[in-house]
Amino acid sequence: MIKQVDRHISRFPKLGSPTQDPHLRAMLTLPYPYLLLYEEQAGEAIVHRVRHAARQR
Repeated sequence: MIKQVDRHISRFPKLGSPTQDPHLRAMLTLPYPYLLLYEEQAGEAIVHRVRHAARQR
């Protein structure tokens, strides 16, 4: 499932939601409770972190 989300954001890098960090965007991997934090750079999506959505940080 995470690979599918990765392919999605690679094709549509602005698909995720903006975060407090102006460089990062976030995308949930529904139905699984994971959050991908990624950066759009030169038309590519660079995944910085994958974390469980229940975590605070």
